[in-house]
Amino acid sequence: MLTGSTNLAIWILDNVLTVGGLNQIIRDRFALEGPAYVAMWFGIAVPLGWLLGGVVALADVIRPQEKQSTSSSAGQF
Repeated sequence: MLTGSTNLAIWILDNVLTVGGLNQIIRDRFALEGPAYVAMWFGIAVPLGWLLGGVVALADVIRPQEKQSTSSSAGQF
């Protein structure tokens, strides 16, 4: 197990998942062992990956494009 995983799980439950008592439901039903440990990191990695990928895609869309000159690049590979 990664050393900070338990502390991260406690912080997420105390600060992020407080809506509707979700943190208490998760604490009552799951222990941070085996599959729950993997599920926690999967639940963090997938949305974070989509978020960062979306930011990169958005940056690519709004980045100013360089105009290509056809006369200076003709015949060059």
